[in-house]
Amino acid sequence: MIFRVSDALNEIAPFVDGGGVDARCEPGRSQAIAVLNRAIRQLMNEGDWHGMTPTICLPVRKGGVIVLDERFETIRLAKWKTGSPIPIYSEGFKFLDGGLDPEATNIPSLVDLGETTPLHYQLPRAMTIMAYSEQVERDGLSLEIRGTDETGREALFALPIRHSWRSPLPPAYTGPDCEQWLSGRWASISELRKPVTRGLVHVFAYDPATGDSVWLTTLRPETISPVHRRYAAPAAKAGHGHQIVAKVVLRWYPVHFESDVLPVQNIDAIARMAQALHSLDTGDAGRYEFYRNSAVSQLRKQLSRRERPAKTGLQVSMSRGPSRIGRGHRGAMFSCGPSRDSLDSSEESATETTVILGCTQPPVEEQAPQSVTV
Repeated sequence: MIFRVSDALNEIAPFVDGGGVDARCEPGRSQAIAVLNRAIRQLMNEGDWHGMTPTICLPVRKGGVIVLDERFETIRLAKWKTGSPIPIYSEGFKFLDGGLDPEATNIPSLVDLGETTPLHYQLPRAMTIMAYSEQVERDGLSLEIRGTDETGREALFALPIRHSWRSPLPPAYTGPDCEQWLSGRWASISELRKPVTRGLVHVFAYDPATGDSVWLTTLRPETISPVHRRYAAPAAKAGHGHQIVAKVVLRWYPVHFESDVLPVQNIDAIARMAQALHSLDTGDAGRYEFYRNSAVSQLRKQLSRRERPAKTGLQVSMSRGPSRIGRGHRGAMFSCGPSRDSLDSSEESATETTVILGCTQPPVEEQAPQSVTV
């Protein structure tokens, strides 16, 4: 089960503003989400818990480059979608003599290029830019763009953030919507900066000569200066694949909507941390430490249950002859304990108990069953 913001609001409502807050409506909902974000941030600072290292599928873009969303901090493990594992080199690899060659296609690995771009997709050529929000924003809000124009000169421009009422698609470049587009063309964008907004802000590029529209990025309401980590995947250009399966590490980001997935997938731990922060705000350091330790303990137990390796093996022995539970019966014997390969061959190590169809009996010596380790 995946827990979302709506699942946690009622759990933390008793610890919001002294209790008695109705999280189903405003202003109680906004107050509860603020406490929820504070509790999640504190828990994420304590360690990597369940929900903070999801496994996702990432496309390898043109030129052998992978771009992470700003919610993801780094890639911890990766493999090609075909199943082959991929080693990951740190950012310093590109500074080594004989290290990363941008034109190489024989490096079956990922190379961390660092947090170097504010966009998900780069401009394919000089194009006009537009930014619009999904919500009605305050008057005068603008998106600052730094980059180079089509002549190669560096420029800084404040682009008004518009609002589109009709659809999530950008307005057309004709008719009354033409005024929403920035006059002039941008060849590259090196930095974006926006104020805190009510809704998601989508940034598009458009070429009126060809009619091509390119989505560049989507900025979350709290995002001010977006940055994305990039990885080079030279082997993708050699036909090794165009998608990877990666285990990524989440960075903290505020949740805003009831449908947002909780970065920490443990509602009880979040509620206890909210109670701990409430105790801290009231000056009770002792209760703060108690509830904080309780929340962390809950997360550690959850992580231990989910990632505990199997310490015992299961042996299945197929019986070729009659067993003791019935004449002429041919069945299977299940043995719980270490596998035979891991045991010493001495008589002292051959003391395991065999279960034959639910009945516990010692092994039958005269049958000499064949053993298959699972």
